[in-house]
Amino acid sequence: MRYSFKNKDRSLPIYIDSIGYDWDQEAINRPKGYPYVHWLQTHEGRGIVELKDRKIILEKGQGILINQEVPHRYEKDPSSTSWKTSYFTFGGSLIKEMTMVLGIQQYRYIDTPDQDLLRFVELNRQEFQKPLVDNYQSSLLVYGFLLKIKKYQTHNPKNQELNERIIQPILSLIETDYMKELSNEDFTQVTNYSVQYILEVFRKIQVNSP
Repeated sequence: MRYSFKNKDRSLPIYIDSIGYDWDQEAINRPKGYPYVHWLQTHEGRGIVELKDRKIILEKGQGILINQEVPHRYEKDPSSTSWKTSYFTFGGSLIKEMTMVLGIQQYRYIDTPDQDLLRFVELNRQEFQKPLVDNYQSSLLVYGFLLKIKKYQTHNPKNQELNERIIQPILSLIETDYMKELSNEDFTQVTNYSVQYILEVFRKIQVNSP
């Protein structure tokens, strides 16, 4: 099932562009990104999402929120017999401010979604199948989804573990090799993450520090 909103109320601070559920996902390549924020979640099988600094295997239930105009591509994992997805896209005049408040610069990968996120599209798709879709109600659903993302970021311990796996090795490297002329390449080698992603994690920790 796929539904595209042709009569969007662009005066709303947030509105929905499209929604899909149990979709036979085709390969997508967007070198210039997409004009809307994009939530993509594996419903069945396994997919590969590639961004500038990372390649992510999207297992069943896992999802990724990709910000506007962020270059990306995705396709079915060759080892998987199929790849079905749930997704929805949304935008609006305040979307940049809202994603900024959430700390989402380019994307947010969610590997262990709670039930609220896991079944969001499934539980709300009926709302979008009505003959007359209420734009205001649809807008509220997007607000609700973004709040669930924020809740996940705040309470999910794996995010903190990921930050510690990046930050602690770098701090240890600096502590032991402070006499050497360390470079960004040293940090990427010790963490296996790109410089861009490392900086994103450090900024997030700084913002959330007391």
